[in-house]
Parts: sequence; structure tokens; C-alpha cells
Amino acid sequence: MTTYGYVGLGEMGSAIVDRLVDCGESVTVYDLDQERTDAAVDKGAVAAASAAEVAELADIVGSCVPADRHVEAVISGPGGLAKTAKASQVGLVHSTVLPSTVRDARDTVGAWGGVLHDACVAGGVDAA
Repeated sequence: MTTYGYVGLGEMGSAIVDRLVDCGESVTVYDLDQERTDAAVDKGAVAAASAAEVAELADIVGSCVPADRHVEAVISGPGGLAKTAKASQVGLVHSTVLPSTVRDARDTVGAWGGVLHDACVAGGVDAA
């Protein structure tokens, strides 16, 4: 069974998580805002204490954070995915960021044997 993880539970991230939970998927979540994490847990997700814990528990990890520096922190910052990532892991960046940020993240994820995709989201919250 494939397990999913999400870091960043704003409008888009929480909509994606809601869809996965509605489809019966196992989703582990983390957001700096505990209320957002709690809301996802109330709908059926599992809370993690950090992005690193999300990486420890999920096969596919999506991040939906607001800016380049946030993507960098999620991937390689203290408590980031790189701390506990697995070689078979797939990362998804749903953020509107610079191409260089995606390339750097792809290199970091590739160094641990994972694969990263720039997975843009179109259609807003309703389509997520």
C-alpha cells in the first residue's frame, strides 16, 4: 500500500489532503500551524511532528508551501525530509517557485536516491 505525506496545509495543501483522505488513502501531515494539522487529523489524516517524520512514514511526500525558502527548508532544513528520507521516496513540489529551487531540490532528493517532481496544481482549491 502506498502511503502519502503532505507538508504545508494552506488552502491548496489541505484540499489535496482532503481529496486523498476522501479516497481512503493513508496520509501523514505536517504544518507549522498546529490548527491546520489538527483540522486535517479531524478529517482522517495522521499528524507528524516535523517534515522529517512525514518522510519517515510516507512513500510519496508532497509539499505545498509558499516560497522558495520554504521549499528549501522542507527538503534540507533542520527537521526536513533529508533527515529521514528513503531511497525509494517520491517528492512533489506544488509551489510556485524558481526553476533553480526545483533543480536544487531535485539534486538533494536524488542524492538520497529519491525522485522529485515539480507538480504544479491548476484549477485552484476546487480542482485540487
